[in-house]
Amino acid sequence: MCPKSESSGLMGELELRILGIGNISEPRASVKSSDFIRSKDALIGVFDFLGFKGKMSGHSLLDISSQFIAISDIVKSCGESCNRFEVDGKISKLTPEIIRMSDTIIVYALEREPQDVIQFLWSVHHMLFYAMLYKFPLRGALTTGEMLISKDPIMLFGPALLEAFELEKSQEWSGACIGPSLKSYISGAGISEEIFPLVLPYNVPFKKNAKLNSDLAINWVADFAHKILQNDLPNKFQPFEQGSPEETKVNNTVEFLEFALEQKRQHGPYRCPKNRKIVLEPCPDLGGRVVRFISDDEI
Repeated sequence: MCPKSESSGLMGELELRILGIGNISEPRASVKSSDFIRSKDALIGVFDFLGFKGKMSGHSLLDISSQFIAISDIVKSCGESCNRFEVDGKISKLTPEIIRMSDTIIVYALEREPQDVIQFLWSVHHMLFYAMLYKFPLRGALTTGEMLISKDPIMLFGPALLEAFELEKSQEWSGACIGPSLKSYISGAGISEEIFPLVLPYNVPFKKNAKLNSDLAINWVADFAHKILQNDLPNKFQPFEQGSPEETKVNNTVEFLEFALEQKRQHGPYRCPKNRKIVLEPCPDLGGRVVRFISDDEI
């Protein structure tokens, strides 16, 4: 029998032969730059449904997918209905793109002019509001930066996307924060006053071990006459036990709603695009009626 050291060496050599180490080239697929869309100034939003596992219980997958699509499509419909923002004489032409994966929504846009950022924030705040209204509370984060995109097959790469995922999973509420990259852009572009109170300074609740944090939050009730009362808000979440982490998230969300409604009382609703009109249309997928935005020319 071989000594232990010699035996170990023989086994190691045998394993290398079996695995063929040294003969395997680095894995690479054949790709061309034309296969991808590259943006150095992309806007990114990553959102998860809280309590999605519980939501799936007792519901058909078809019903869940119907609601999931209808809620996330609100982001796009806000940009397609001609309600445009103007900053320094420039009109936003942005319509966000959407990728859906299980309980996750990724919203992105390739443009990042000031008017596009405002349009992006506006569209996201609509989605957050209606998601909460119809008991699909979302948690999300908005960032900006370089991104590489492939639509077939769907692939997204980039530091802004990683930043958004890191921020999203670390928050302890239903809401959406502004990441450091987007905060820096907003400050540098000089549109901090333009987006208030659509975006509010707020100490966003994060987990204790969070690597990133934020002090800016999307005000998802900024433009709505609807009343989501603080004492009714817990009913928008899946049932939770007293003292549970889920209860903490609900309480943090209630605290933000109280803060946001107070800002609304003090400053009024957020300004709307000048050409916006509101029409209510049936929307069975959401169990009721939702707002459709159209321009004056369509009236």
